[in-house]
Amino acid sequence: MSLESELSDKEKAYISSPSPVLWKEMSALRSALDCLLTKEAEKRIQYTKQRFYEYDCSKMRCISSAIMASECAALLSPHLINQSAHGATL
Repeated sequence: MSLESELSDKEKAYISSPSPVLWKEMSALRSALDCLLTKEAEKRIQYTKQRFYEYDCSKMRCISSAIMASECAALLSPHLINQSAHGATL
C-alpha cells in the first residue's frame, strides 16, 4: 500500500471518527510522504540541471568550433589570395 493511499484511508477514518491516535498517524504519514516527495523533486531537479548543462556544453562546443572555423578561414584567406595570385595552391 502506498503512503498516499494509506494517508487517504486514515483521513477518511478520521473524518468519520476523529481521534488523537489517528491524528498522530496522519501526521507521521504526511511527514513521510513529504520527505519522499521532496527527495523525488530534488532528484528531478538535479536531472534537469544536468540535462541543461549537457545541452549548453554541446551548444558551446558547436559555437566554438564554428568560431574556430571562421577564424581559421579569416587567417587563411589572405594567404590563399596571395597563393592564388602567384598560381600556387595549398
